[in-house]
Amino acid sequence: MGRQKKPMLVYAFNTTTGALALEDACEHGRVIPLPAEVAAGCGLAYCVELQYEKEVDAALVAQQIQLAKKQVVALYQ
Repeated sequence: MGRQKKPMLVYAFNTTTGALALEDACEHGRVIPLPAEVAAGCGLAYCVELQYEKEVDAALVAQQIQLAKKQVVALYQ
């Protein structure tokens, strides 16, 4: 059985600092290379399951992290 793609929420940033700051502030996802489907940012993104959107959005606001783009992308898990 091969790997399956799963819809994931991808947060893209204009700077590497933004992606790393979110990784420090939120425990639900991880930093990944920016997927080709997302045309924005610094080359790094924060990837999280869709169910954690509210928690991640709250962390962005609380930490005053600048977001370039948020998009749902099908990624291999």
